Amino acid sequence: MNGYQFYQRFNTEEKKTIKKIVKKYSKNIEIPTNEHIKGSFDIKNVRIYNSRTEADIVFKGQIFARRRSVREWLDNSILTEKGTSKIKVNKLIRKYLNSDVMRNLLIFGIETQYYTFKINKVEWV
Repeated sequence: MNGYQFYQRFNTEEKKTIKKIVKKYSKNIEIPTNEHIKGSFDIKNVRIYNSRTEADIVFKGQIFARRRSVREWLDNSILTEKGTSKIKVNKLIRKYLNSDVMRNLLIFGIETQYYTFKINKVEWV
């Protein structure tokens, strides 16, 4: 085994260990006071690549959004109503939670920049 193969193997082992730790200890993370979103989230999975980092989350809470010209707090029942775009709702959740998830991953030693981090899947419970 040459040096590069050893590095690749070590890097893979390290990533697996970090993923296990993140899954185990990132349950019910409270979202700091925010005028757009309230509740908590879980980090379901983390994928660490050379150039970017991706995370899957489970969101439990409410968002403050406009519906029929009125801004109000909405829960996940909005997804079943006719005329609601799941894509737009998920984009909104990603936008509001991006910095909180990045900050939480930093606790586990995963350093990410805003332009290399992405919340890939959002499940709203």
